[in-house]
Amino acid sequence: MAAVTEVSTAVMAAEVAVTAEPPWRNDPAFLRKIGVAIPCHKSADEIARTLRPLLLYFEPSHIVVCDNGNALTPGDHDNNATASEVRQVYEDYLKGLPDDLRQTKAPIQYLFIPEGQKMQALTLGSIRLSQTCHNVEYVMHIDDDTILSDAMVFDESLFTRNPNLVAVAFPRTVDCSAGSTLVSRSVDFFYKKADHMGWAQACLSGTRPYVPGPCGLWKLSVYHKMIERHPFLPFGEDIFGSYVALCLDERRYCFTSEMRCKVQTFGPPSLTQCSCSCIYGTGKKERVQGYGSASLWKQRAHRWCVSGCRVLPYSVFCFFFYRGSYDGGTPTCTEIIWYRIFRIREYKMIVLQLFLLPFIFYLLATAHTIVISVEGLAIFAAVKSTLTLVDVVRGAWINYWCWQNRPDVQVGLDVVLFAGVFDDFLNLCATFGRWKCLLFYIPLVPMRTGLMTPLLKAAHPEHD
Repeated sequence: MAAVTEVSTAVMAAEVAVTAEPPWRNDPAFLRKIGVAIPCHKSADEIARTLRPLLLYFEPSHIVVCDNGNALTPGDHDNNATASEVRQVYEDYLKGLPDDLRQTKAPIQYLFIPEGQKMQALTLGSIRLSQTCHNVEYVMHIDDDTILSDAMVFDESLFTRNPNLVAVAFPRTVDCSAGSTLVSRSVDFFYKKADHMGWAQACLSGTRPYVPGPCGLWKLSVYHKMIERHPFLPFGEDIFGSYVALCLDERRYCFTSEMRCKVQTFGPPSLTQCSCSCIYGTGKKERVQGYGSASLWKQRAHRWCVSGCRVLPYSVFCFFFYRGSYDGGTPTCTEIIWYRIFRIREYKMIVLQLFLLPFIFYLLATAHTIVISVEGLAIFAAVKSTLTLVDVVRGAWINYWCWQNRPDVQVGLDVVLFAGVFDDFLNLCATFGRWKCLLFYIPLVPMRTGLMTPLLKAAHPEHD
């Protein structure tokens, strides 16, 4: 089943942007309907690089920088460094405008939040947008280390053609310029495969499974509906928010991907913290603050992979009751079947990541003799090496055949050859993260559903 889904999604990915199209021109009227919320934490070094491309598309007053703190005031938090950077970017923006336009541009909004929590910051930012920008109908969330390209596509027709479409995800890339590490370039390859897979899932089953956190565009009304039921956990705000949205109303809401553009986001430069220290010994500054993670292990094992098991009740509910469609109508039999196939594939991966390695260790530990144990270990190593080689072949097939018409997407040979080892490391991270979720995260970290509901009701009394 996994092979079938990989084949079909990769073949569909090969068809994206194969034919030449005229350059896209964004509709200024639609851009004025979009507000931007940027959750950040001690982001003085990153926030300017994020803000400047945003100002190519959006009004300054439609951008809210939500500065998550761990102190009562911005001065105590980071000596007003982030707020100063926001003001400086706005002042530089005004210098590039004619005199008659400067007076019409209100400043970028800066919102300091004493308690650090990403979903809470996004909520407060979206509420601020709804209160101060009355024409805003959509909210775009973007991380503080994510940068828009200079050819972004914001297409309102995606929403008007399908009234049940509530969010659009933007494909992620990582900076692969000179000086980037093999690990960060492998993260870039992972993002590209995952986002093509998500787009293909949307085409085949009616929706992609979730909208990734680095950048996504939502209908503001549905975003606020989702927030009322969001659990506000420390991590996984994107996957929980997406599955909550899929469960709303008549379970017809859906997500898609805008494959005609991309954003650049952070990719950990090393596998572990130890190797990270070696890398940053060359003089680079280690990113330890904010929502980024200096190592892939920290990002995946301690953050991303602790949400998969906990979101299962929402996922299983959607498995039985979801009925969205790619064109907004009644779902076809094909869409219904494909959606369930993709969820079964997801459950299979979780089960294997939870039990495969522990089961192998159990067999080796309970072997009657050392010889049997060594033979079993040799068999496991041979099988694992074969599967690792299969990962390399599959990566080469996707990169050189499926993406033969997409030189902008293709990666280097070193990344393809490293794909097997990289995927093995991700599975190790997932095994640790799944068990951390079951043994620590679920029993000891409570959900806070309804945390922001009073504020939402106060902001939208007409919805009571």
